[in-house]
Amino acid sequence: MADKLDPEEVYQIMDGCFKILMDEIYQCEGPINRFGGDGVIILSGFPLVHEDYAQRVCYAALSIQKALVDFEIKIIKYFAMAFKMRIGLNSGSVIAAL
Repeated sequence: MADKLDPEEVYQIMDGCFKILMDEIYQCEGPINRFGGDGVIILSGFPLVHEDYAQRVCYAALSIQKALVDFEIKIIKYFAMAFKMRIGLNSGSVIAAL
């Protein structure tokens, strides 16, 4: 994508994508740990603990996928190219301090 568009257009697309990610992640109360390049890391269960945090993260991933379908339609319309995103989920212990 970056090799076919102007940097301003790439920024516009990624900014729209990150807004979708933030909106859906905040819905499940999973705080964003950091943005890195074209990805985002959330730590579900910290600092707010929910018994169903694993389900919340899964629902957030599904909501993101659904929202990105509409987003891709806009990208195809304005930039004549597809927009795809992979979502990975990982679970395990994390040591964190406030």
